[in-house]
Amino acid sequence: MIKIIIIIVCVALIGGLFYYSYSKSGGIVIEVGSCMSETNKKYYSTSKIETIYKIDAIKNNQLSISSYNGETWDFVDHKPMDYFKDNETFKYDKIDCPIKEEERKSSNSMNSAIKGMKSRH
Repeated sequence: MIKIIIIIVCVALIGGLFYYSYSKSGGIVIEVGSCMSETNKKYYSTSKIETIYKIDAIKNNQLSISSYNGETWDFVDHKPMDYFKDNETFKYDKIDCPIKEEERKSSNSMNSAIKGMKSRH
């Protein structure tokens, strides 16, 4: 029985090396590849300006994050695991990651090609 428990624990630990997520209070799961929006509560009533972050890696109990500038992702820094916890100034929400500019362009060109084929028939 003890051997089975040890094996289960080892498998869980090894699995954690390949895939790691962190759940902050409030039920939001932070995973590699997920995106978060940061809204400043002090200015929310006048305009909703948000910063979008992507979790690039989770290593040594630190988040490696990038911010989205509208076209590309720029590396920001390594942050603590509880960085995306709501506080007096900032509110955080998990969101769908924005489409990369090159994906948007390729999607637009595919849509144009499909429309062109449909109009020929």
